[in-house]
Amino acid sequence: MRPIQRGTLESEIESVVVTFIDSGKTEILETKKNSVCHFFSRFKVGSDCVQLRLDWSDINKNGYPVLDADFYDIKSGNKNSLTGTRRNSHHTNSAEGGGRVYSWTFEHYTSAFSVQITWLAAGICNASSSAIGSAIVSKVDGSYF
Repeated sequence: MRPIQRGTLESEIESVVVTFIDSGKTEILETKKNSVCHFFSRFKVGSDCVQLRLDWSDINKNGYPVLDADFYDIKSGNKNSLTGTRRNSHHTNSAEGGGRVYSWTFEHYTSAFSVQITWLAAGICNASSSAIGSAIVSKVDGSYF
Protein backbone atom coordinates (compact mmCIF):
# COMPACT_ATOMS: atom_id res chain seq x y z
CA MET A 1 0.00 0.00 0.00
CA ARG A 2 1.18 3.53 -0.72
CA PRO A 3 0.89 6.47 1.70
CA ILE A 4 -2.13 8.72 1.26
CA GLN A 5 -1.45 12.39 0.56
CA ARG A 6 -2.90 15.25 2.61
CA GLY A 7 -6.22 16.41 1.16
CA THR A 8 -7.04 13.11 -0.60
CA LEU A 9 -8.20 10.90 2.29
CA GLU A 10 -11.93 11.51 1.71
CA SER A 11 -11.59 10.58 -1.97
CA GLU A 12 -9.89 7.25 -1.20
CA ILE A 13 -11.59 5.88 1.93
CA GLU A 14 -15.32 5.90 2.60
CA SER A 15 -15.19 4.65 6.20
CA VAL A 16 -13.04 2.99 8.84
CA VAL A 17 -14.56 0.84 11.58
CA VAL A 18 -12.60 -0.67 14.46
CA THR A 19 -13.77 -3.71 16.40
CA PHE A 20 -12.35 -4.04 19.90
CA ILE A 21 -11.29 -7.64 20.38
CA ASP A 22 -12.04 -7.91 24.11
CA SER A 23 -15.62 -6.55 23.95
CA GLY A 24 -16.68 -6.92 20.31
CA LYS A 25 -17.80 -3.27 20.37
CA THR A 26 -17.27 -1.21 17.24
CA GLU A 27 -16.43 2.43 16.60
CA ILE A 28 -16.61 4.39 13.35
CA LEU A 29 -13.50 6.54 13.17
CA GLU A 30 -13.72 10.23 12.29
CA THR A 31 -11.61 12.42 10.02
CA LYS A 32 -10.61 16.04 10.35
CA LYS A 33 -10.37 18.55 7.52
CA ASN A 34 -7.07 18.40 5.63
CA SER A 35 -5.79 15.47 7.73
CA VAL A 36 -4.35 12.13 6.69
CA CYS A 37 -5.62 10.37 9.82
CA HIS A 38 -8.71 8.60 11.12
CA PHE A 39 -9.32 9.48 14.77
CA PHE A 40 -10.62 7.39 17.68
CA SER A 41 -12.71 8.90 20.46
CA ARG A 42 -10.49 10.26 23.21
CA PHE A 43 -10.22 8.32 26.48
CA LYS A 44 -8.48 8.66 29.83
CA VAL A 45 -5.48 6.60 30.96
CA GLY A 46 -4.02 7.69 34.29
CA SER A 47 -3.41 11.45 34.17
CA ASP A 48 -3.49 11.58 30.36
CA CYS A 49 -6.26 12.00 27.82
CA VAL A 50 -5.30 9.81 24.85
CA GLN A 51 -6.08 10.41 21.17
CA LEU A 52 -5.36 7.40 18.94
CA ARG A 53 -5.26 7.88 15.19
CA LEU A 54 -4.46 5.80 12.12
CA ASP A 55 -1.89 7.75 10.10
CA TRP A 56 -2.32 7.01 6.38
CA SER A 57 0.79 9.01 5.46
CA ASP A 58 2.97 6.59 7.47
CA ILE A 59 2.68 3.01 6.21
CA ASN A 60 4.47 0.32 8.23
CA LYS A 61 6.47 -2.65 6.95
CA ASN A 62 3.27 -4.76 6.96
CA GLY A 63 1.68 -2.35 4.46
CA TYR A 64 -0.81 -0.79 6.91
CA PRO A 65 -1.06 2.64 8.53
CA VAL A 66 0.87 3.27 11.73
CA LEU A 67 -1.24 3.79 14.85
CA ASP A 68 -0.22 7.05 16.51
CA ALA A 69 -1.05 8.13 20.05
CA ASP A 70 -1.14 11.71 21.21
CA PHE A 71 -1.34 12.56 24.91
CA TYR A 72 -3.11 15.57 26.41
CA ASP A 73 -3.29 17.02 29.91
CA ILE A 74 -6.77 16.31 31.24
CA LYS A 75 -7.14 19.67 32.99
CA SER A 76 -5.56 22.09 30.50
CA GLY A 77 -6.11 20.17 27.25
CA ASN A 78 -2.53 20.94 26.22
CA LYS A 79 -0.51 18.28 24.42
CA ASN A 80 1.92 16.45 26.71
CA SER A 81 5.51 15.85 25.66
CA LEU A 82 6.47 12.42 24.32
CA THR A 83 8.79 11.35 27.13
CA GLY A 84 9.09 8.10 29.09
CA THR A 85 6.28 5.62 28.52
CA ARG A 86 4.48 8.10 26.24
CA ARG A 87 7.34 7.89 23.73
CA ASN A 88 7.18 4.08 23.72
CA SER A 89 3.42 4.16 23.10
CA HIS A 90 3.40 6.89 20.44
CA HIS A 91 3.86 4.60 17.39
CA THR A 92 2.35 1.12 17.10
CA ASN A 93 2.60 -1.13 14.06
CA SER A 94 -0.03 -3.64 13.02
CA ALA A 95 0.51 -7.21 14.17
CA GLU A 96 3.00 -9.13 12.04
CA GLY A 97 1.02 -11.42 9.72
CA GLY A 98 -2.23 -10.41 11.42
CA GLY A 99 -3.65 -8.03 8.84
CA ARG A 100 -5.01 -4.78 10.21
CA VAL A 101 -4.88 -5.86 13.86
CA TYR A 102 -3.26 -3.61 16.47
CA SER A 103 -2.46 -3.97 20.16
CA TRP A 104 -1.80 -0.62 21.83
CA THR A 105 -0.30 -0.42 25.33
CA PHE A 106 0.33 2.51 27.65
CA GLU A 107 1.21 2.10 31.32
CA HIS A 108 -1.32 -0.45 32.69
CA TYR A 109 -3.79 -0.11 29.79
CA THR A 110 -3.94 -2.36 26.68
CA SER A 111 -6.39 -2.20 23.81
CA ALA A 112 -6.46 -4.65 20.91
CA PHE A 113 -8.64 -4.11 17.86
CA SER A 114 -9.06 -4.92 14.19
CA VAL A 115 -9.66 -2.36 11.45
CA GLN A 116 -12.14 -2.68 8.58
CA ILE A 117 -11.87 -0.25 5.68
CA THR A 118 -14.40 0.61 3.00
CA TRP A 119 -12.40 1.92 0.04
CA LEU A 120 -13.80 4.18 -2.63
CA ALA A 121 -13.28 2.82 -6.15
CA ALA A 122 -11.28 5.04 -8.44
CA GLY A 123 -9.88 4.68 -11.91
CA ILE A 124 -10.84 4.27 -15.51
CA CYS A 125 -12.22 1.11 -17.00
CA ASN A 126 -12.53 0.58 -20.75
CA ALA A 127 -14.51 -2.48 -21.59
CA SER A 128 -16.23 -3.91 -24.62
CA SER A 129 -17.88 -7.17 -25.38
CA SER A 130 -19.32 -9.03 -28.31
CA ALA A 131 -21.10 -12.30 -28.62
CA ILE A 132 -21.78 -14.67 -31.44
CA GLY A 133 -24.33 -17.36 -31.01
CA SER A 134 -26.44 -19.82 -32.89
CA ALA A 135 -29.59 -21.71 -32.20
CA ILE A 136 -31.13 -24.83 -33.61
CA VAL A 137 -34.88 -24.93 -33.71
CA SER A 138 -36.48 -28.31 -34.18
CA LYS A 139 -40.03 -29.07 -35.00
CA VAL A 140 -41.39 -32.27 -33.60
CA ASP A 141 -45.03 -33.21 -33.84
CA GLY A 142 -45.98 -29.67 -34.85
CA SER A 143 -44.43 -28.06 -31.73
CA TYR A 144 -41.33 -25.99 -31.47
CA PHE A 145 -39.03 -26.47 -28.54
